[in-house]
Amino acid sequence: MKMSLSTIVIEGITNRRRGRPFPKSLHGMCYELAGREYEHIHNKPPAFQPSIRKWEAVKGGTNIEIEIRITEDEFYNHVMERLMKSNYLIVGSTEFEIIKFEGKKDVVLNFDEKVPSVPEVFKLNFATPTFFRKRKESEGGGYYYVTIPEPNMKNVLHSISKYLQRRTGFKTSFELIDSIANKIHVIHKEAKRTNVIATQTYSKEKAFLGHMVLDTTALDEEEADMFGKLIKIGSYSGVGHQKGFGFGKLQIERYDE
Repeated sequence: MKMSLSTIVIEGITNRRRGRPFPKSLHGMCYELAGREYEHIHNKPPAFQPSIRKWEAVKGGTNIEIEIRITEDEFYNHVMERLMKSNYLIVGSTEFEIIKFEGKKDVVLNFDEKVPSVPEVFKLNFATPTFFRKRKESEGGGYYYVTIPEPNMKNVLHSISKYLQRRTGFKTSFELIDSIANKIHVIHKEAKRTNVIATQTYSKEKAFLGHMVLDTTALDEEEADMFGKLIKIGSYSGVGHQKGFGFGKLQIERYDE
């Protein structure tokens, strides 16, 4: 199984002062950019994760810079075709003139081959508000979800593995995933609680921003290879709930003591 990972960055401007949009608006923006010919499959996680690099009020208007991380060639190709044919994008209810855009196919991840290892010690940064959900059974026989607003290695890896399975059908061994999570030593962890809301019609959620410093030296060769692949995918798909809205953005950063 192969997965193509790519990035598109768009700079835009409008002559109106506009505040930052609700996260769900970024989700809608991505599907608008992909066009009607790109199939939106219900209950299948999106092949993109948008985030705002810059949202700046200037004299007489607003400048923006938006990054879209992508896990599929089809979505990337549709958006690039759209950007080459038009000079605007819509974020929320506002039309922005496109100043420039850049697309780059970063890497093709082949699960049948080994990938370069992640550093033995590195920082995993949660760059946008992140939260996980856990299903619990109710006394009446049904179930409900509880929010987990804190960083946890097992939740991170399970989130990426479930995304991979639902997006591509590729199944990972959860025994292997749990073994990796249990062997990784969290040297340091910081998490700042924050409340987020995706749009007016969504309820407020408890989330976190922060990072974990990880030591992976206890992993064997198979575990290190799988961990490297999952973390690479996670840096494009995001982790946790509502990734397609921009929540749960992962960044791999160098760690200097």
